[in-house]
Amino acid sequence: MQLGRAVGDAFSMALAVVEPIGSSPDWEKLLEVWGVPAISMDERERMRRATHVSHGAPSDEMYAVLTRISQWANAQLPSAYDCNGPDERRYQNLRTRISDLHRVWHQRYKAQVMPAPPSMFTHAISHAMESASSQQSTTHKRTIILRCQNCGGPRLTESKLECEFCGYHLGESGPRRQW
Repeated sequence: MQLGRAVGDAFSMALAVVEPIGSSPDWEKLLEVWGVPAISMDERERMRRATHVSHGAPSDEMYAVLTRISQWANAQLPSAYDCNGPDERRYQNLRTRISDLHRVWHQRYKAQVMPAPPSMFTHAISHAMESASSQQSTTHKRTIILRCQNCGGPRLTESKLECEFCGYHLGESGPRRQW
């Protein structure tokens, strides 16, 4: 398994959970694969009352999955790169990024599922949205995760053309890279 694909799969499955702080068969399977225990139903209900999450798996479960992915990637890194040879700089760079992976990507996950903090325009925006929604039927907001063509890693912004995991550039031709 590749690092980008592992993080991308976790993101996709967590965000595909429709019920706030909910679960799905795919998400439960992913928890099992990474050895992460599921949060109890009582704890899920308590978390729902305490937060206003729009959808997605529990943030604590996502953090635990990302931590396990980070641990797995750290264990795989020495066999993928020579830490004392010509790859030493790349090895150190990847080691640093992997050690921050669970914190960075957990923050990105929370940004996708948590409501935005109120701004000075909150009232005006909510009023405009109410009038717009009265003219349209109500539909569930879907989150789409773009994935790298090479490694399957998540791309959260369309404007970023280089993969954070493998360095693959959109539109690049030639042999694909491995992390």
